[in-house]
Amino acid sequence: MRDVVIIIVVVAVLSAVLIPAYRSHNARDHVASCKTNLKNIGTSLEMHASNNSGRYPVSLSMLVGNELRAIPTCPAAGTDTYSASYDSLG
Repeated sequence: MRDVVIIIVVVAVLSAVLIPAYRSHNARDHVASCKTNLKNIGTSLEMHASNNSGRYPVSLSMLVGNELRAIPTCPAAGTDTYSASYDSLG
């Protein structure tokens, strides 16, 4: 019986150590993916502007088909969170 208790304690300690490490690893992956998405959107915006007399698109959806294959999805939210905050400033 004592051996079973020791095994349970060891498993609990390992879980307590490994689960937070796994979660922080996931968060780092999300940040890296988000940075890549933002870089791709920025490059696409510059391509659009250079092809349209320096004018940026009114919405990110105007990039789809020409400069972007699709608007990327936020890795944490699983949806497009970039379009709602885009503003071409005129």
